[in-house]
This record gives sequence, C-alpha cells and structure tokens, in this order.
Amino acid sequence: MGFFSFNSEFEITVNHPKEEAFNRFYDYVINKGNLSISNYELYDMLAFTKDTTLFSWPIDFEIFFNGAGKNQTKLTVKSSSGSIDWGKAKRIIGEIVDIIY
Repeated sequence: MGFFSFNSEFEITVNHPKEEAFNRFYDYVINKGNLSISNYELYDMLAFTKDTTLFSWPIDFEIFFNGAGKNQTKLTVKSSSGSIDWGKAKRIIGEIVDIIY
C-alpha cells in the first residue's frame, strides 16, 4: 500500500436473503480476474482486493452481510487504499451490485 491509507465506509441494502447475497458476491469476485479474495466468513464477511492498475493503487474491501429482513441484506462496505478515494470504492461496489443483483 503506500505511505498513506485512505478509508471509506458505506452501506447498501439489496433485496436478497443474506445467504444468496453472499453467494452472488463471492461467485462474482472468484470469477473476476482483477479481484482476489483475501478472507471470508461464510455468509457474514468477504474481504478482497482490487488489483493495481496503471492509474490507481490497489483497493482493499471488507463487506459485512447483515440480514435486514427475510428478503433483504444490508452490505456494510469498508475500503482502504493508498490514494484518495474520490468515491471510487463506492462506484466499484455499485457497479458490482448492479451486475449481480
């Protein structure tokens, strides 16, 4: 990471049960070439890294899956990077959520 660490935290609610929400996110990260899982707790937490690109530092993500009703799950997302975020972490997660949910 660099000399600095910039962090962000935000929440997103999806209309899927906790287990399904976790499985969809896990499957997406496993199959995406520029994302790599660093840790997970089945149905509760998923930690992964978006690899370095020519224009950005790697971004580390931790997503916590919390049931918010029978068919809803609240995703609490924490991210950290070696550069100022400018909302990039939220855009990345938003794009993934749009694809998988």
